[in-house]
Amino acid sequence: MPWSTRLVTDVPIVETTFVGIVLKAELLEAVQSSLRLAMEHQTRYFLADCRALSGGHSVFDLYEIGESIDRGESRERLVEALLLPALPAAAENVQFWETLGLNRGHGLRVFTDRGEALAWLGDQARREVQGE
Repeated sequence: MPWSTRLVTDVPIVETTFVGIVLKAELLEAVQSSLRLAMEHQTRYFLADCRALSGGHSVFDLYEIGESIDRGESRERLVEALLLPALPAAAENVQFWETLGLNRGHGLRVFTDRGEALAWLGDQARREVQGE
């Protein structure tokens, strides 16, 4: 399986790691698994580690998956940090996902450093608790 999902930190954050070629069906499965885990742990914070992602899906696939998320059970604004892959084409898809999410009212941000991504997610969670 070219992806794995786990819960990390005190926030909590659902982390999904992608490796190699991830086809549309696999990507959709990963998204659904991540959303289920988030619902179980009552969180809306996500970290997508795409550093080892090399492709396998298109921007059209990403658009369709974004549509399915918006039609899903959760109506909350999702907050996701995205770690960029090294390959330019895969990085473009991750940046498209960021733009797609921002246009839909979610909080997404691209990073190259895992520590910075986790710090940003923690800051977003603290702001929510403080009502900012």
